[in-house]
Amino acid sequence: MGQRIIDVWTSQQTSKEFEWGQNDCHQLLYQFMRLTNLEWEDPDNIGDLAGTYSTRHEAMEVAKTLEIPKWFEQLGYSAKRVNRIETGDVVWVPLKKSHYDMYWPVVSNKTVLVGDPTTNSIILRHIDELSHYDYQVYRRD
Repeated sequence: MGQRIIDVWTSQQTSKEFEWGQNDCHQLLYQFMRLTNLEWEDPDNIGDLAGTYSTRHEAMEVAKTLEIPKWFEQLGYSAKRVNRIETGDVVWVPLKKSHYDMYWPVVSNKTVLVGDPTTNSIILRHIDELSHYDYQVYRRD
């Protein structure tokens, strides 16, 4: 997938306000996976979940039903130990006290797209700014 397409998509996302069910971490992940894996047919119809929830509580309930590791497996991604993240990777931040883990698409070397409900925005963050999180990286094999 070309960087230009990812850049256009990223620009479109960062111009929007954060909204549960539209551009929270799971929806951004889904959109990114569709964009960067054109052959994926979404066999579990995950795309149909967009707009079916609108609060943090509802998002956590939906998260319980998602089988995101299965998405990664279907698309040939696996957890990797890497020295440096790169475009196309997905950073996974497991949250210990929640079913709602965070997923950040890597949209440009070391830059992730983050849906931030506290600021009500979609923002770009350098991975080094987020080093306090214990995260793993999924990369296509």
